[in-house]
Amino acid sequence: MITASLRVFINLINFAPEWALHLLFVKPYQCKVITLPYYDLFSDPDKFNAKKAKNAMSNNKTLDAVAEIFARFAHYGNLEYGESVTQRQHALQTACLAEHEGADTLLIAATLLHDFGHLLHDEDIADRGIDAVHEELGALYLERYFVPAVVEPGRLHVQAKRYLCAVDPTYFSTLSPASVQSLGLQGGPFDPAEAAAFEALPHWQAAVDLRRWDDLGKDPHMTTPTLEHYRSHITTGLKAGAS
Repeated sequence: MITASLRVFINLINFAPEWALHLLFVKPYQCKVITLPYYDLFSDPDKFNAKKAKNAMSNNKTLDAVAEIFARFAHYGNLEYGESVTQRQHALQTACLAEHEGADTLLIAATLLHDFGHLLHDEDIADRGIDAVHEELGALYLERYFVPAVVEPGRLHVQAKRYLCAVDPTYFSTLSPASVQSLGLQGGPFDPAEAAAFEALPHWQAAVDLRRWDDLGKDPHMTTPTLEHYRSHITTGLKAGAS
């Protein structure tokens, strides 16, 4: 049986071999992945300097996890999400919708970071018929620093789509063409046994809520707070002792 982690590794070999080697050989407590100095990288949160972020990410100085997340958004956030919005716009819109509906701080952080796996590479491979398993890739990175309430809804948001397709007869018709395409790569709707197993997971309901905001966060004209607005939500979700 191919586990989710093995599936991540197999797909990583196809499009990000440096990450595959990293996950294979480096223990979590040894990781200093894409570290950069915490200097005036985001003095103006409304202006993202991709060149500065890229140069910083080549540095070997240690940097805290939150600053690295900001750097990733700076460098990769302008990449197309695929539905008339950028990766940054989609993340901010999803978090904004969650906040507007009264989600708690940790779930807001989870919504912001649910697609963080896309920011760990710069290639859209869905059109090549490959599932990048971005939800697992992002979770493998984030779980070293953040509590499960931040990590697990994002890890499960693809499964939540498959779940909703199985239990909500109207849900499939609301999916965008890109989401329909990725659904096929991700395994299609759950069968009844898979849906029941999903409902037994600790963070399944949060993942379903996240999924619905995820589906709505694709408006090129939507106004949202800046990334800086969500810094406190992200830091609240750090594990004790994480930096």
